[in-house]
Amino acid sequence: MMGQGETARTSALDIAPRTKNNLKDLNVTTYNVRTLRQPGKLHQLTSGCDKAGIHIVGIQEHRLITTDEICHRWEENGSWLLLHASCNSNSTGGVGLLLKKDIAKHVRHVEKIDNRIMLANFEGNPSTTVIVLYAPTEAGDESTKVN
Repeated sequence: MMGQGETARTSALDIAPRTKNNLKDLNVTTYNVRTLRQPGKLHQLTSGCDKAGIHIVGIQEHRLITTDEICHRWEENGSWLLLHASCNSNSTGGVGLLLKKDIAKHVRHVEKIDNRIMLANFEGNPSTTVIVLYAPTEAGDESTKVN
């Protein structure tokens, strides 16, 4: 039953867990991790996100290589899902999305656009799309910046 002033329409924020005030908050951030190849780096990142109350992290420069279009990798304790596209053959770059377990179950579609861009679509009304991209820095090679 809906109360006065409420409508049947919901928002994509419905995918977020409830807070102590019974409001729905979704904390999204982005982070250039420089690498996730070192042992313990993913755990360190997820621990920090748990402490900060973050639900979704757009990740750049993870330096992970995969033959899959999008690799699905659960963190050791199963509370975070890392979706990532491969970095280039020189082990540089790479984009990904780190999702809290409660959010990961609402992923409808993930797509790698190219080595620097990926997107994820989440169910909801309206649906929400998160785009993660990694642009070269000012110090980067000019031919890379143009492409």
